[in-house]
Amino acid sequence: PGEMLVAMDKLMCKWQVNYQLVVDGKKHQVGHWGMCKCKFAVDNRLASVDLRYDVQGLVGQLEHVMPQRFQMMPNAFPGALNGMVDAGGASGSKPKAGGGA
Repeated sequence: PGEMLVAMDKLMCKWQVNYQLVVDGKKHQVGHWGMCKCKFAVDNRLASVDLRYDVQGLVGQLEHVMPQRFQMMPNAFPGALNGMVDAGGASGSKPKAGGGA
């Protein structure tokens, strides 16, 4: 990490990683970067780490170097694809079987 911000029990910093991929005998450089937020416990042990990064940017770089089109995985939550599940996990506005008002 380059620059760090420390306040009380939290630390934030930027991070970057560079991969070297070999595709069809050609070397390609792929970079990935983001932000890291760490929280420490009272006894100075690491309590949690939150990594934020640009997933779409990484996918774009992989699409550029891969010989075939990079296929996105379908969403693991089928309800999210059709909008049937809200953030609280309850079903959306689709009426239930059996009717009722």
